[in-house]
Amino acid sequence: MRLPGKRSGWAVYDHIRDLGVRGRPLKRLPFADLLAALFLVAICGTVFQQIATSFVDQGMAGGTPYDDAASYPRAVAIVVLVLLVVALTQTALRRDVDAGRHVPWTTLVRPAALVGAFGHYLLGLGLVGYSLATPPAVFAMMKIAGARRNGRAALISIAAMLVTAILFEERLNVVLPGGAINWNLFWLW
Repeated sequence: MRLPGKRSGWAVYDHIRDLGVRGRPLKRLPFADLLAALFLVAICGTVFQQIATSFVDQGMAGGTPYDDAASYPRAVAIVVLVLLVVALTQTALRRDVDAGRHVPWTTLVRPAALVGAFGHYLLGLGLVGYSLATPPAVFAMMKIAGARRNGRAALISIAAMLVTAILFEERLNVVLPGGAINWNLFWLW
């Protein structure tokens, strides 16, 4: 059965769309959703490729879940792929797919600022290390997200850095980045 309307040029996609669910044809996915899905699939594919090559060559992708360094990235990639399938299915079954296309650009300023702050944080990790880069970055992200009390935001950012550092460095024996100055908070004692 061929439904009238614009064809995508991809026979398999058109057939699945025409087939539909419970007699209702699937909507055409917005281009941005497809682009985001392809980006996430590429990241997950890179994770699996690295596990199959680099991790195996280094002897880190075998053994029990406690000895296998590849188990966590593999689990995260699998969860991302499952959530991606769920999100794409919901988008395809939604009746108002075109509703999100007319978003004013001013609503994207805050998410763009958060991505920019996170990018600056990643640059700061390489320069000054985890202990010095994390509190200002968390503070900035909290302010961008709408936190109003500066003192509380500063305390939360310092506490988040300390709790995470204690968990990773003291409990899990994971060395956090020291940056170009090679300094870390827990090297003081």
